[in-house]
Amino acid sequence: MKNSDRAHFKLTHPQKRIWYIDKINTNSPLHNIGGCLSIYEDIDIEVMKETINLTIKSNEGLRLRVSEKENEPFQYVKDFEAENIDFLDFSNHENPQNEKEEWSNELFKRCFNLEDNKLYYFAIYKISEKEYGILLNIHHIISDGWSITLIQKQICDIYRKLMNKEYVYTKNYSYLDFIKDEEEYLNSERFIKNKSFWEDKFLDVPDEFLYKTSNSLEGKRQCFDIDEELSNKIKRFADDKKCSLNTFFITVLLIYINKVTYRNDLVIGTPVFNRTNRDQKNMIGMFTSTVPFRFKLDIGVKIKDLIKLVNRELKLSFLNQKYPYDLLIKDLKLSKDGYDSLFKMCINYYNSKYDSDINGIDVEVNEYYCGNQSYSLQITVKEWKENNITLNFDYKTLEYSDNEIKPANKSQYF
Repeated sequence: MKNSDRAHFKLTHPQKRIWYIDKINTNSPLHNIGGCLSIYEDIDIEVMKETINLTIKSNEGLRLRVSEKENEPFQYVKDFEAENIDFLDFSNHENPQNEKEEWSNELFKRCFNLEDNKLYYFAIYKISEKEYGILLNIHHIISDGWSITLIQKQICDIYRKLMNKEYVYTKNYSYLDFIKDEEEYLNSERFIKNKSFWEDKFLDVPDEFLYKTSNSLEGKRQCFDIDEELSNKIKRFADDKKCSLNTFFITVLLIYINKVTYRNDLVIGTPVFNRTNRDQKNMIGMFTSTVPFRFKLDIGVKIKDLIKLVNRELKLSFLNQKYPYDLLIKDLKLSKDGYDSLFKMCINYYNSKYDSDINGIDVEVNEYYCGNQSYSLQITVKEWKENNITLNFDYKTLEYSDNEIKPANKSQYF
């Protein structure tokens, strides 16, 4: 089918912000996300190739492609065609793991061409007779972190069924349905109420935190695993104060910003799930939106009361989270002063649970960092490794040094 004959759809607002940033930074892998699924046993390569093809076939979100008409972005679904999935054998190298890491890191630094091109890449690799893996590199405009979890679960489930000669039923939850849902929201009373909430929240804008995303993109990541003892202390503290880990770490970041800037009127970013029904929770696509969380910190308040106040403000913000962040930026006319963000720092809480086996075989998921980022500093809080807490600090190298991020000793975590 010719491109001109296909049904074209507008980008959703979560996608529009990705598209806008990519148009400014055309030679950046900023929006490459994904990672590797390590499989600790021999696998059937041909069955795994069939598994990946079935995953692509059953998810229209993966087959979305972006095109432009009169300088406006649109998207369409590419008809499914079976792909010859790449297989790379590193087992004959002197150091297979190093070879695989170099290959993976190089892949994640390559830029996708947004215009009428496939926006994902699957490959199967071999480290040894007892270790294989699947790599997925995918553009953020067609996927978020939750989608990657869905893809991993589908691959595990389909491969198991194929190996056991079971019937494979894959229901298609189409991202196109979300496009319709968003259109309904944009013409609803809820939209008007949400818009009013954010206009009141940012009636005046704290200049200190305004930011231009494209001011340098080169970044680094430092990862810190909080040990079991400290992780449990943090969880007990959060339970005692009746707050989530998300609230806990947002409060910690607010205190930190107050200490280094001496400001009380603070703004940080926090991504939100933005999936409001069961079908959306099963769709592969870009849903994640951003909440600019504004909080006026009173340094005289006790910590337990501060957490309550943060909790209350977060709840109000989350109730109004559907209002698109890109529209708020337009409403506030930030671009006339050269800005495109209300905050410099972002905190992202992950509690996605990956499947830990595939047909009884142990698996492990490892994410990759593309080396570019939008915000000055993003802290990702993960709770999925043996119930311990992991913190990833992604920071722009022109704005932070390695020593500023790395604690001198364990006691400096908090």
